[in-house]
Amino acid sequence: MRALVVAVVTALALLPGSVGPANAAPPTLNPGSEPGSAREQDLVTTAAEEILASTAKGVAIAIVKPGMGPDFAVTTTYYFGAADVAANRLVGPATQFEIASETKTYTGALLAQALAAGLVQLDDPVSKWVPAPHTVPSLDGAVITLRDLATHRSGLADDPPNLGNKADYTVEKLWEGLDNAQLLSKPGSTWLYSDWGFGLLGTVLANLFMPNQPQPPFGPVVTENLTAPLGLDSTLLEIPTPDRAVGYNENGPAPYWNNTAALAGGGGLLSNATDMADWCRATLGIGLDPLAFLLPTELLPLAKGEDNKDGMGMAWQLYPNAIDFPVPYAYKNGGSSGFSSATFLVPSTKWAITVLSNGHDDQAVSTAARKVMTELAREPALPWTGSSFGS
Repeated sequence: MRALVVAVVTALALLPGSVGPANAAPPTLNPGSEPGSAREQDLVTTAAEEILASTAKGVAIAIVKPGMGPDFAVTTTYYFGAADVAANRLVGPATQFEIASETKTYTGALLAQALAAGLVQLDDPVSKWVPAPHTVPSLDGAVITLRDLATHRSGLADDPPNLGNKADYTVEKLWEGLDNAQLLSKPGSTWLYSDWGFGLLGTVLANLFMPNQPQPPFGPVVTENLTAPLGLDSTLLEIPTPDRAVGYNENGPAPYWNNTAALAGGGGLLSNATDMADWCRATLGIGLDPLAFLLPTELLPLAKGEDNKDGMGMAWQLYPNAIDFPVPYAYKNGGSSGFSSATFLVPSTKWAITVLSNGHDDQAVSTAARKVMTELAREPALPWTGSSFGS
């Protein structure tokens, strides 16, 4: 979940739709894939091959590109490998993956909604929503604001000191963690990635939209305000479902993240490739639904990014064009104990790619996704090569 680096990949034993030794055949598409042009297929297959050479057993990739007019998008989807090796279940259109920190883009969207409704201001202190007698730490006279939480500039550590098990981290433990917190930097001054900060933001916003609940209603609030309006039926809190993939790490099947309590806003959602494609489409502002007008505000620069370079939107890391990437782009990735994902958006040309895998290989996924997007973003889309259209 940090800066991208080139991953060192290692070989795996051959799995359905995946790769084994370096001289093995490229992975083949699973049923349910809706591929685009031959060039796009070649790029995606190479990306899947690189990811499956790490700990992942399966990969789902969705690409969004402009359609026939500004209110339409084309989505192509690709599925490779196994969702569950022991059950011989292949990755397909319904397969759900933990998206971990990509959940933060949904939390950012709730903030955008609260701002649009006049419920909050970006520079409101978060202490406004933390109940007495609990306190929020400050440093050198600077207090933590909603802007600071949304842009990783709160000074809070990555995890709270009293974390323990994410599934058992109640709202009371969240407030108690703030009572005892020592900030690592002055709020607003320095980019410091913080799951804690986004978990806090998610809880504050959930309580704002759905007050007087015994525990933060992050899941129901996301459903009511974001996923239901967009028809994202497979994007929900990490509850057991028949379509959820098994996560894998270097030692085999990995424990589920189970980030379903007061830190869920930092990384508690499941999703599938088609839902994530629609999320990308709306965030790029494609379509006529109200969220397509709202979500692009997440991509507005609100603060400096990592190392005080580039920029931060609401959860999205913003980058200028570079020698190896021809246009400015937004990026967010996610990684849990057995899942990795990455999403790239190109607002100027309305391209996007999202890659989901059931392996603990964040760098491999982000590097492969960036390679595909770098190549595809160099030229306009050819809408007639797409497989599915929608506004």
